[in-house]
Amino acid sequence: MKKILLIALAFAMVAGLASCSKYKGYKKTENGLYYKFLVKDDGEKPKLGDLAMVTIVLKRNDTVMGDPTGQYTPIMLNKGSFPGDLPEGILLMGIGDSASFILNNDTLEKYAPGQGMTDVKMEILVKLHKFLTMEEYQAEQEAMYVEQDAAGEAQEQEALNAYLKKKNITAKPGTDGLIIMHTKKGNGPLVGAGKHVKVNYTGKLTDGKIFDSSIESIAADAGIAFPQREYKPIEFTTAEPGMIPGFDKAVQQMNVGGKATVIIPSKQAYGRQGNSAVPPYSTLIFDLEVVEAK
Repeated sequence: MKKILLIALAFAMVAGLASCSKYKGYKKTENGLYYKFLVKDDGEKPKLGDLAMVTIVLKRNDTVMGDPTGQYTPIMLNKGSFPGDLPEGILLMGIGDSASFILNNDTLEKYAPGQGMTDVKMEILVKLHKFLTMEEYQAEQEAMYVEQDAAGEAQEQEALNAYLKKKNITAKPGTDGLIIMHTKKGNGPLVGAGKHVKVNYTGKLTDGKIFDSSIESIAADAGIAFPQREYKPIEFTTAEPGMIPGFDKAVQQMNVGGKATVIIPSKQAYGRQGNSAVPPYSTLIFDLEVVEAK
């Protein structure tokens, strides 16, 4: 009887140790990731290689970091950057589940040495909304871009029509979508492809805002001049990568010494991405002068 009691006591102690965690209410994976389910719906679970669509709130020592947007964050469910990384925890979840994960301090210190992570509590609150294979995700993204492009290009065309009407421009675009209006023919040869050129330019949006120029006085008047910049004609080789396509194609159709105003649709410029000075789906207007071509 005494032996049976000792065995029972031993089992109780082991069970107590197993349920014990550094963080109350959390379990721990073999790789040291602490986790606790906040909502457990037993929905379908993702598998290694899937892309999880989650919402995330990141906390450092119980203080929320950043400004949670509530937007889906895609996370590739691979082996992670280190043992006990977040993907390991998400693989425990089902659709609709919410969980709290705390990264292991020793692991953080090992894989991010010198960052003072030893005494930091890094908690990640995660809700799993859905998961996709990479093929499904790519198809979904493509469908989204088709819809986005249609709306963006419709707005672009509306702005372009207003600009053409305001400027009384009746010239039609060529097969490449460019409208090229030569203001000075130029006495030199046609530039064509494969030539190293020097070109002065000023770029504007359809609302008239100048976003760039190789001419310092124009840039200064527009309030976009940089003291560190050397203002001179841009140099590039035509029909080679590096320039926005519409700019390159327009220069090829000009003569050395010639000037032109060129209207370039966003598909031949910065497209849906835009850049720091150009919004997405923006038609660009360039005043060009071909200074030299060799």
